[in-house]
Order: sequence, then structure tokens, then C-alpha cells
Amino acid sequence: MGSPRTILIVDDDADVACVMALLLEQQGYAVAQVTAPAVGSDWLTAVKEELAKAPIDIMLLDTQLPNGYGPDIAKALQTERESGGVSVPPIVLMSANSSVASTAGQLILAKSIVGFLAKPATAKTLYAVVSRALPREEEAFRAGAIR
Repeated sequence: MGSPRTILIVDDDADVACVMALLLEQQGYAVAQVTAPAVGSDWLTAVKEELAKAPIDIMLLDTQLPNGYGPDIAKALQTERESGGVSVPPIVLMSANSSVASTAGQLILAKSIVGFLAKPATAKTLYAVVSRALPREEEAFRAGAIR
């Protein structure tokens, strides 16, 4: 297989992002993280800057960020993509908030949002959600690699 698929994790809890990154790297993925926007910046700008660095295959986006709401960030990225401003990968929303999880089906109706991950998640659940968000040929490859 060619170069590894790249996953962008956007989560204000650096410990959670680090554990997820380690688990995904063990499965052969490359991982980038945004755990806090730069001083004087915001989450949307931080995500756009990371997306501009290299192609991202999937974004795992926390719904509840300090001074930011994941679905609003996804919507803003989608608007920019439609105007030709930014390339937006498939987005999997994440949340530890059960009320967000209960409305995830409605959020998934957005064009870029392809799934939901309830936190905390087991490694197996994380791998399955990521696998489902990847194109079919990659999904088949990963299905055999997941322990």
C-alpha cells in the first residue's frame, strides 16, 4: 500500500487526542492534532491551517470546544469548500456529552459529516468508526488489520 492515510484529531483535551493518536498510529495511520488554537486565533482558523499543510483523509472533530462548536466548524468548512476555499475531508464528530450523541443522526445529515464517535471510546470502536469513514478499498484493507 502507498503512504499511510492521515487523520486530523481536533480536541481540546490533549490527553484524549494523544491516546487516540497513539492507537491510530499503531494501526498504521499518520496523525495530526489540533488541541488548542494559537494565541489570538480561533478553532476554525487552526483547523484550516492544519488542513492547508497536507492532505487529510478524515477529521475527528470534538463537538464541544472552548469558544467553538464542532458542527459550526464543520458547517463553516463546508461553506468554504463550496466556494473553492478549502479541501474538507470526511468529518467524524466526537463527544462525551450524551445529549449530543442523541442528536448525532441529525448532525450526520450535513454534507461533510460522516459519523459520530461517543467518548470515551474503546480502541475497537475508534478503529471501526475510522474504517467506516474511509473509502471502500481502504476499509477492506483495515478490516484485516484491526485487532
